[in-house]
Amino acid sequence: MSKFIFIKKNSYLLVLFGAVLAVAPARAAIVTLTFTGTYDNLTFQGVSTFAGWSTSDLTSIPFSYSLTYDTSLNDPNASVVTAGSVVGPYNYVASHDMYGYTISGLLSVTKTLGNLSWSKADLVPAIPFGGAVGDLWFDVDISQATPTKSWVEFGDSGNPASYFSNIGQGMGTVVGSTDYFLFEPLTRIERTDGMRWENVRTTSAPSITSSVPEPSALSLLAVGLGVVLRRRRRTV
Repeated sequence: MSKFIFIKKNSYLLVLFGAVLAVAPARAAIVTLTFTGTYDNLTFQGVSTFAGWSTSDLTSIPFSYSLTYDTSLNDPNASVVTAGSVVGPYNYVASHDMYGYTISGLLSVTKTLGNLSWSKADLVPAIPFGGAVGDLWFDVDISQATPTKSWVEFGDSGNPASYFSNIGQGMGTVVGSTDYFLFEPLTRIERTDGMRWENVRTTSAPSITSSVPEPSALSLLAVGLGVVLRRRRRTV
């Protein structure tokens, strides 16, 4: 008799669980990525200062910036390219998976270096090949894992030609007769001054960390239901 009551009560719980599944909205997977590293060298032509520093002081300057992205707002048509796929008119072969994300899901960006700063308005769409849909790119689904490669590019909304920063700039490297598409392991800032360029770049890949995506309401509910069922089994 007690087993019948247990099954009956659990049936009610399952019905309740199904009803909640039908009405409970899933919470967005909001991910914050943080990039850290150092800018280590400067190439300049007659330039004495850069970003508020004397060029003689430009050694191991730390940088850190973060971007927050709501993966539920990403364009559903954003490109997903798997390793080995041939893409674009020049037959690029992807050296690793690439996940495209559109600006529509970008909630905020905070980046500073000396007296230079960037915000969401400064993000420049990074299109690795014709027909790709995505403005920033990672080698994983950022709602599921932390990326190790990225392509995030910035300009200056006030004067796009004045300076920009790249994180993992995309490029094609000729291997035999085939172009392999990849992300360079670098982050850099370049500024123009007339016909002159000044470059600050890292000597190693930046480190990327991410916050844990927000759990969905359904996941929390499932955990709670499991706890209830385990307790009921112990008491029967």
